[in-house]
Amino acid sequence: MALSDQEWGPLVQGLNSGLNVADFTAIDTNPFSGVSIAVGRRGYAARIDSSGINPVALPKGLNSGSTNARFTDVKFDLFQSLGEPTDVSWIAVAEDGYAAVSKDDGLTWSALERNLGLDVHVNFRGIGVGVPGIVIVGDDGYALFSDFSIGGVAWIQLPKGLNTGNEFVNFSSVSSSGYGIFIAVGENGTASFSNGGEEWIPITIPTGSDGVSENFTAIKGHGDIQEWVVVGDQGFSAVTYDGSFWFEGDRGLDTGNTNANFTDVYYAPDLNEWAVVADDGYASTKVGLVGFEWEPLDINIGTDAANYKGIVGTAQKWTVVADEGYAAVSPPLPPTLIAAFTFTTNVITVNFNASLSINVIAGSTIDLYEWTFGDGNTDSKATFSTSNVYADVGDYTVTLTITDSEGNTDSTSKVISLTQDVVASWVYEVMFPDVQFTDTTQDDFSQISQRTWTFGDGQQSNDTNPLHTYSAPGTYSASLSLLLVNGDTSLNAQTITIEAPVAKDINTWFPLPLGFAPNEYTPFFFQDITFGASNVVIAAGRGARTNGTHTTAMYRSENNGVDWIEFHPAAIDVSHPMLSFGTDNAGTWVSVGEYAHACVSFDDGFLWAVINDGMGHFPGTPSFQSVAYNNGTWITVGNDDGTISTSTDGVVWTGVNGTNSPIQQPAIVPNTLLRGVAGGPSSVWIAVGGDVFGGTDTASV
Repeated sequence: MALSDQEWGPLVQGLNSGLNVADFTAIDTNPFSGVSIAVGRRGYAARIDSSGINPVALPKGLNSGSTNARFTDVKFDLFQSLGEPTDVSWIAVAEDGYAAVSKDDGLTWSALERNLGLDVHVNFRGIGVGVPGIVIVGDDGYALFSDFSIGGVAWIQLPKGLNTGNEFVNFSSVSSSGYGIFIAVGENGTASFSNGGEEWIPITIPTGSDGVSENFTAIKGHGDIQEWVVVGDQGFSAVTYDGSFWFEGDRGLDTGNTNANFTDVYYAPDLNEWAVVADDGYASTKVGLVGFEWEPLDINIGTDAANYKGIVGTAQKWTVVADEGYAAVSPPLPPTLIAAFTFTTNVITVNFNASLSINVIAGSTIDLYEWTFGDGNTDSKATFSTSNVYADVGDYTVTLTITDSEGNTDSTSKVISLTQDVVASWVYEVMFPDVQFTDTTQDDFSQISQRTWTFGDGQQSNDTNPLHTYSAPGTYSASLSLLLVNGDTSLNAQTITIEAPVAKDINTWFPLPLGFAPNEYTPFFFQDITFGASNVVIAAGRGARTNGTHTTAMYRSENNGVDWIEFHPAAIDVSHPMLSFGTDNAGTWVSVGEYAHACVSFDDGFLWAVINDGMGHFPGTPSFQSVAYNNGTWITVGNDDGTISTSTDGVVWTGVNGTNSPIQQPAIVPNTLLRGVAGGPSSVWIAVGGDVFGGTDTASV
């Protein structure tokens, strides 16, 4: 039956490629297996088996090197020039030099070298497969050839423009008659001919009685008698019966639009039938020798104005693809509702997906997915995905039933097997003389019926995470043995070392180098040293005397005082010795010294900033002798009648006692020099010092 007499039916939109509105650009078929491959923009591609019922998504980008590859053509390697005789090969090309090949009838794909050896990125446009090998054409006159001897692995660059006289012509399509003849076509009526694929000569194809140079978009050759059809935009076509003499076909080829923009042409040898497709839903067919009297095609694809991009046909079926994911087949698929699902396991959770279920019943939609999981649990919903948490290992029969809007149903079942190898695992922590043992075995299905711990000292336990006390330090062989509910066992043995803590001898001291890091600031004497958080220690003192004034010498350690570096933050005036440091052990430090000089650091004593001079007293006075932090409060003390200042953040200070303080404390006698301050429990503070003129010692609380 002629194609024009057959009905068409839509295929699932998007062909399950991953995007329902994928813009397909090309399709080809393996006439032996009936498998078709459709490719499109943004890397989407699908494999359609001989039934056409269940298209399957291929890897986005076909592993070409770009998941968003803009594919332009795909061809079945009818003459096996891509690999070994046992290979069933396909090749797909795209813009920006991407290409991929499959050698197992489109199931798996791998990348070809980008640009196929060229040193520029080429927008590939068309593939021609013939007895001598494969020709690929693209923009800017680029073309390549690969023959049997190099198996599609190495490619030969052909003359730019294929000797058409325009090295930068944009080719659109290339085809082979199957007997060594190739013809490539492109913009502005460009065409070139080769017998063998390597040597090319320009040919002239009539481009319309109106004298306009047409843009050729597709060409197809029939090998038996060198019959060729070339199509283009504005309804143009040309045909030849012998490969040498060409004549112009009827405008629009009886599609119903004399200005149809043709996109593809195909010849099905086992049907002796031609077909052409165009944008805006136009298509036609011709049985026998090409020429006049084509028949329009009414393709039921799901829309009246599909931009058709590719068509292929065999004795079993014809298939057409278009923009926005539309595709159709002739003869149409029988009304079919097929339930199908996949699943993935994550230990005890199994995720189910029924998106591969098929509905080829016109006007209906799948409205309900009903699941039984084989463990007594069920689910029913309008969406195709669900999950189930299993309580035990074992084999479970899972059944999916789908129902469409017309009440039609279909069911399918699968057996899933859930297993988990329970392997004993444990860790321990020594807290001499105790050791905490912790079972870390993964047992999501509660397969452990008993644990037996042996500690290597003759003692045992059946607890899950026992705490064991050893009588003496030493090396012990400990183990965890698991008994599972099915009778299997698992053993994990480890050697552990128990060491008693070493007592610190505070009576043993060793000297550090003078000044820690001797130089011009080597202190005459240190004033203070303070431990902070993160192993930080800061020490300071009076350095070398310059013009009668001591300088500041500061040192910082980040490993508990083992190694030291001398530093002089810009905020600290080296002419004003810093006499004391305090820290809240949370990163904040305060430093105070002579002439009311004070600084604060918020990064564990690395960067410093000057605090307001005087810290609540007149600038330049007094000299602060000590600073400390306790329970949210900072306090610093000094001379000038018992100077005391307080702060809650180390930045803003208030003077509460002293000659220049707004608040006077009668407990502090005049002329008192306070040298030390410390905070204790319940916010108790004690300050100590003495009479400036050698009088009595002083303490205040």
